[in-house]
Amino acid sequence: MLKLPRTDRTFFILAAILCLSLSLRVYAAATMGIARGDEYGTAASAQSLAERGEFTGWTMRSYFYPALLAVFGKTCLLFGEPSFLRMIPIYSIHGYWIFINRVFNVLLGIIGIYLTYKLGETCYGEKVGLLAAFLQGINCLDVFWGMRSVPDPSSTPFLVTSLLFLMKINDDRNRYLPLLSGISLGISVMCRYSSALYVIPVIILFLVRRELRNEFWLFGVGFAVMMISQGMLDLLTWGRLFGSSIEFFAFNILEEKALIWGYKPFQYYYVMLPIIFAHTYPLPLLALERIDWKTCFLTSSVGLFLWVMSSLPHKELRFLLTIIPLMCILSSQGILARSRSRRERMLLFLLVGLTIIWQAKRFAFFFLEDPSQIFV
Repeated sequence: MLKLPRTDRTFFILAAILCLSLSLRVYAAATMGIARGDEYGTAASAQSLAERGEFTGWTMRSYFYPALLAVFGKTCLLFGEPSFLRMIPIYSIHGYWIFINRVFNVLLGIIGIYLTYKLGETCYGEKVGLLAAFLQGINCLDVFWGMRSVPDPSSTPFLVTSLLFLMKINDDRNRYLPLLSGISLGISVMCRYSSALYVIPVIILFLVRRELRNEFWLFGVGFAVMMISQGMLDLLTWGRLFGSSIEFFAFNILEEKALIWGYKPFQYYYVMLPIIFAHTYPLPLLALERIDWKTCFLTSSVGLFLWVMSSLPHKELRFLLTIIPLMCILSSQGILARSRSRRERMLLFLLVGLTIIWQAKRFAFFFLEDPSQIFV
């Protein structure tokens, strides 16, 4: 299902992309300061769970993500704490749990970039997958927030995994792919509740595509198992079934209490797309020239997520992390579509070149200015 690339050339290109992506994220994780108090809250919750077995310091969210961090951090402690770690700024200033939580998200993020390659390859071919992985690897929003110990970045790799299994249902005879897709999407939702918005286009896809209808029940079983697990986890940690999800919905939607952290107008996310994706931000529209169900599904998923999130008064750019791999895949398809002439591709790759310069400039800004004022 998740085989390595077929050709040596592709393997080395992908390896170079992953190494570049890893280098950017490791450097950022080791040197960048705390941009949000959420990082302290996450680290405190994971530390409390790992050291005392107590569920504390976490509000309106599932304890699933802190539990993942606690298991990872506790496992790493079995190997001891090397003294050279004290030379790393983020470790020496903020301690072990902030540091190890960032390590976890860096590793998960690199896996996510590989999964973006696989999803792009499955949908449109090897070259699209490689370009999509590269665009995500250098995306500064993904670098800046993807390595931080907050739940938003952890949701993305599980979402991409779910979509990858979904796209492979017709090509792979493994009958458990719909089940695995449902489980993966359920984990994504458990990490970040806003990922539940992707359930809507997935259900519509199952109902519209005749060859997928018979598999819908398996997807539903997988997703339901994870949601029941979430309910039981909330019963254990919050004292009632789905306590955190109900609290999250009430706080953010019904009562709009998140406004205490600021208000942004409806168009905020759309205005910020050129900053996040630079010169490639309009390219997903070119992918719509190819009217097939995979393109329609990916674009409608991004469109629905953007519209709903834009309707909420409190907005932060990190809430958009889940659309980055999908936007990169659609942009890559827009550039590499077979119908493109050589001249058209050269012009579009010029935009990619300008994007590289733009992202490099934004990355430099992390160290010239207060980074919390750039991507918040």
